[in-house]
Amino acid sequence: MAAMMDTADAADDRLPVTVLSGFLGAGKTTLLKHILTNRDNVRVAVVVNDVGAVNLDEKLIKDSKLVRKNEKLVELKNGCICCTRRDDLLQEVRELAKLRDETDATKSRFDVLVVESTGVSDPASVGEAFEDDEEMAALARLDTMVTVVDASAFDENFASVATMGGGHDGHEGHHHLTAEEEAACGEATNENVVDLLVSQVEFADVVLLNKADLATPDRLARAKAVVARLNPRAAIYETTRSTAPVAELLKTNRYDAEATGNAHVLKLLAGEAATDGPPPKKQKRDTDVASIGFQNFVYKRRTPFHPKRLHDFLASRFVFYELSVSDDASSTADDAGAPATDAAALLESRRMRATTNAKAYGTLLRSKGFMWIATRPKAIGEWHSAGVVGRLSCEAAWFFTAPETMWPEDEESRNMILAEYPLEERDEDPEDLDPVTSIGDRRQELVFIGIDLARDKLEKDLDACLLTTKEWMGHQAWLQKCVDAVDKAQRSVARTGDDAVDAAAMRAAVDAAALSLPPDPLAKDDPFGKWPDPFESDDDDMEEDAMDDE
Repeated sequence: MAAMMDTADAADDRLPVTVLSGFLGAGKTTLLKHILTNRDNVRVAVVVNDVGAVNLDEKLIKDSKLVRKNEKLVELKNGCICCTRRDDLLQEVRELAKLRDETDATKSRFDVLVVESTGVSDPASVGEAFEDDEEMAALARLDTMVTVVDASAFDENFASVATMGGGHDGHEGHHHLTAEEEAACGEATNENVVDLLVSQVEFADVVLLNKADLATPDRLARAKAVVARLNPRAAIYETTRSTAPVAELLKTNRYDAEATGNAHVLKLLAGEAATDGPPPKKQKRDTDVASIGFQNFVYKRRTPFHPKRLHDFLASRFVFYELSVSDDASSTADDAGAPATDAAALLESRRMRATTNAKAYGTLLRSKGFMWIATRPKAIGEWHSAGVVGRLSCEAAWFFTAPETMWPEDEESRNMILAEYPLEERDEDPEDLDPVTSIGDRRQELVFIGIDLARDKLEKDLDACLLTTKEWMGHQAWLQKCVDAVDKAQRSVARTGDDAVDAAAMRAAVDAAALSLPPDPLAKDDPFGKWPDPFESDDDDMEEDAMDDE
């Protein structure tokens, strides 16, 4: 380790930053005290974050007198560094980085900065903050992302359907200054416990399975196996009272912007990892994983899902949330409009139903990927689940349905997109492909990670959600009518030579033609909410808002 530290220091003289993440009570402050007690001659500056008006963690560290003379302890209270205090964190790091090599003996000098985040902080947001700030990048660098996990409560947290707001005001104690801050924070506090747990594990270079003394051997082994599967890259240590080797936490040069947080599920989708069965047995940690029966596989199909059958599948196997523009918030059909007093009972009912139904597939820990829904031909359904909680959203479009202007210009990027097309379509000019019968990059591509997975059963049930041949032919016939109507409407417009005038006239003709078209035969069976238009730009939204104001 010493050699790696020396090499890193010689190559990069920016201030190295270690970030400590983990749930409330996992042991982050205990770990910080352990670091300060056992860091030998390493000079440490500390930033402690707390959402409350009184920063109890900062007070504990200060009272312990573990920060030495000329070192620096900074408290950030009344907010969380992943939302309201993000800019404050960056400013503090900039100032501390400038003090690092201060020659004035009366001023602070140190070798490394340790940031203890709040229990509701997503380390991915902290990582993005560092990557997006050019001034910060010149002064400081993320060195090690450390996540502390309560091994004794891991099973309960992974099975939880509760949100980080805990059923109360998720903004309490955050002291937002603007509506934008409150909205940004709301996204975090409305996040489910298991979502944050998975994010903290996946976006880590080192994971401590703390409170190992309070966990049974089986529980500890299960927690270790799950963490290793979610993040094979991370170093994992079983600890009691957060007594991890400090040399593995400070100035390690472990953090890599490309590798850290590049979740194992994404590698599986990219085909960079084994697609089935346990990992090779030559690595001890992987042997532990294999002994618990871990499996992963990628479900791939080129047929669209039937909206109703897919919705029923998701809603019965997961505590299902959909992010749509209908209410601009995550929601489920089961609790729409339910009184607050019934919300907890309904949530528990959904959890029990989903847990019972999902047992047919083994123990499903994680899934992620893309969905193609027949009634949403342009939009990518982006799916991810952690434990029993599943979410579906849409933030992008299939390239097959995108105009040429939205395609990348460089050949390498275009070839990567075309590689997702069926073989028989790859050599065709994308603009020459039949808009009704061609597939393009549209597909089902979902990776599943779990224990003793019943792959055949899961695939069979997903296949039952796909359109039948008869349904697809009927849907394509309707799509062909739409295409023909659009072509006829556009041809009916007399050209004036003015591009803007002609374009407006064609849009009006197409809109008029659409009114006479029969409805999509599958639309009546689509229970999903309205999705955002993947081709509508922010400029369009601003223009519409301005027109509304007028």
